[in-house]
Amino acid sequence: MHSALLLTLALLAALLTAALLVLTVLALRGRATLIRDKQLAEQRAHRYRGLFESPLAGIALVAADGRLLEWNEKLLTILGVASDDPGIIREQSWQEQVVSLWRQSRQYPAGEQHETSFLAVDGTRCWVTLRHSPMPDGGPDETGSVPGDAGSGGDADCYWLLIQDVTRRREART
Repeated sequence: MHSALLLTLALLAALLTAALLVLTVLALRGRATLIRDKQLAEQRAHRYRGLFESPLAGIALVAADGRLLEWNEKLLTILGVASDDPGIIREQSWQEQVVSLWRQSRQYPAGEQHETSFLAVDGTRCWVTLRHSPMPDGGPDETGSVPGDAGSGGDADCYWLLIQDVTRRREART
């Protein structure tokens, strides 16, 4: 009887040890997955920041209520704003110009490019292409529309506005 009890306790100890080993392995795998996911997220954020700061296009992030949340250097260059002057950065006129261009772009479906012009800070006529894209917090609704698309009836929390200067190309055509 005594040996049966010892055998049972030994089996129970072996099962507990095996269970602890499995749990330890799962915890280590979970930690490794979290570390890998964090590294991937950091790499993705670095790539997006690089794109945002690149000179490919003027980029602004505009809240649904029209507040300008973020912008890149290229946007300031297109608008003729000297980014090294802190007073200019706080000035409202160029920010209002960006919001005006954003509202104009919202008249078209998301992703659709159209051309327009405006007067830059220095008074010259600047021709640009505009394209906006909503940043919804969720995905498409039950109809397949993405909030913020023209005609979708929904709004996103914020929008990307892409502006490309096409003044030289436009002047070359005329």
